[in-house]
Amino acid sequence: MTGRQLGVVLGLVAAAGLLAAAGCKERQASHTAANEKSEPPMPASTVTALLEDTYWALIELGGTPVEVKVPEKAPFLELSSKKRSAYGFGGCNRFFGSYESAGESLTFGSLGATRMACPEGMKREQELFTVLGSVTHYEIEGPNLSLFADKTVVARFEARPRPPQ
Repeated sequence: MTGRQLGVVLGLVAAAGLLAAAGCKERQASHTAANEKSEPPMPASTVTALLEDTYWALIELGGTPVEVKVPEKAPFLELSSKKRSAYGFGGCNRFFGSYESAGESLTFGSLGATRMACPEGMKREQELFTVLGSVTHYEIEGPNLSLFADKTVVARFEARPRPPQ
């Protein structure tokens, strides 16, 4: 091979190497860019809340939607996994008690409550306390909790951020 031929061969090898390197960098750049794209946040309807340690706002009781006129008086339920206790607000009084859960089974023990008299909401509050005593199991679908007495939905709640106190 002559010097000129050797120069051509080396030039071709060098050019091929540069093209290959450029292709790798381009592929790596597009791969990196694809990986750096942030995934869009999951819609709230696809997020599944947990039974325990979630702030559950009462949205339906005995098949009737719950209307809240004063946000500070919104009924809610929480189940503490650490204390194995249930507590919340019925719309007039705070309540507390025990619960047991296994799988989708859920039962509430005796509930205690403060004894304030309120011009509105006491009837609904008493109904909530009665309903909680009848609960046999639950279902969670996305951010919604349904409480059942046997096969009947007796209350529905929605997972929400805990309001500031």
